[in-house]
Amino acid sequence: MCRFTFEQDSGRKQKETKTEESEKSLRKKPSRDESSGPGDQAHEGSSHQGTTHAASSADTGGAAVVVMTATHMSDMEGSSHGGGGGGDGGGGDVASIHDMNVVGRVSAMDTLEHIDLETRSRIVEHVLARGDYWEVSKRCKWSGGPTWQTELAEGQPGRLSWRKPPRQLSRKPAHYLITHFSDFQLACLGSFFLHESIFFLSGIPFIYLERAGWLKKYKIQVKNNTPASQEKCIIRLLLYHFGVNLPVMLASYPVFRHMGMQSSLPFPSWNVILTQITFYFILEDFIFYWGHRILHTKWLYKHVHSVHHEYATPFGLTSEYAHPAEILFLGFATIIGPAITGPHLLTLWLWMVLRVLETVEAHCGYHFPWSLSNFLPLYGGADFHDYHHRLLYTKSGNYSSTFTYMDWVFGTDKGYRKLQELKNAGVENGGKQM
Repeated sequence: MCRFTFEQDSGRKQKETKTEESEKSLRKKPSRDESSGPGDQAHEGSSHQGTTHAASSADTGGAAVVVMTATHMSDMEGSSHGGGGGGDGGGGDVASIHDMNVVGRVSAMDTLEHIDLETRSRIVEHVLARGDYWEVSKRCKWSGGPTWQTELAEGQPGRLSWRKPPRQLSRKPAHYLITHFSDFQLACLGSFFLHESIFFLSGIPFIYLERAGWLKKYKIQVKNNTPASQEKCIIRLLLYHFGVNLPVMLASYPVFRHMGMQSSLPFPSWNVILTQITFYFILEDFIFYWGHRILHTKWLYKHVHSVHHEYATPFGLTSEYAHPAEILFLGFATIIGPAITGPHLLTLWLWMVLRVLETVEAHCGYHFPWSLSNFLPLYGGADFHDYHHRLLYTKSGNYSSTFTYMDWVFGTDKGYRKLQELKNAGVENGGKQM
């Protein structure tokens, strides 16, 4: 696979002389130009107009990226410059190079306003069928035309150049999802289905661990929940998820869409994904801490938060067992980060998966040798949050959701740290006696 990048220096304007240089370069290939028909000459003119358009938009900076296979390049060249007629004229059976280069992201239809809907749909269908895609910067609508080949041959700085394609996630699943479902279906129904799958698949095993007594030595509390209480939790969860979570996802879709969320190819880079998810974790933990402390005031605890604390011995699924008002109140901490940044749907799904796995692990009731809290100093984990469930509401502490530094800074983990010191002292004394 080849990758061509048309780069523009943000502080430099492209002059019309670049268009003249392209014209001169094209004249160096008389055999190709002489064999062109009237339709091709018209197309060539339109391609130069596209190059002029790129020059006029250089003030905004940005880049247009074209990703295609070598076979596809030859196909496009043949369909664009060959003498074939047919119903589409000289444009080939899909579209001309001039049209193909402005396709951009499949969902970024703002770059396709001058292409009729029929041609646009055929372009998108052809691109997705081959697994190729075109990316055009939102800041620069570029139409390269046939001059891309001349610019590539010249290899001039700041113009088209060879680049090794970056390592990317597989686009086959994305291809299927994009072609079979709308953005609304993916963002709302797809997110809900993903959440339910990850949540129950990660939480239910801890019910069977508790019932069977397996890995008992890693269980934090000796007490077990009854099967009836576990079944009650599952039934309530289904009611809350369909009655609260799903409507919230449907209602919040316009906000995410307005902030720029998209589900089309290409995927964002790993740097962007990791940066955004790190920001979400920090922001969520900060908001959750203060919201959780507020819920532990006397009135709110009695009428709202006490529902979550019905299970003094938590297991994985109790992580989302809460009053509907609490689901909305603390759920705000989870969605505020993505709502602000408008991420790619892939980033949103990864954040959702990690957040669900984190909260299920924090409520699982087991502290394993492989638990993250044994390796990440600031990570809370099951032992940290289990302490919160064991004590009375006025003295529980450990209000953070993921990390421990907020409780340390504001002194709400003193009881937990004192207990840990006593445990460590007991272990040391036991070792000395032996």
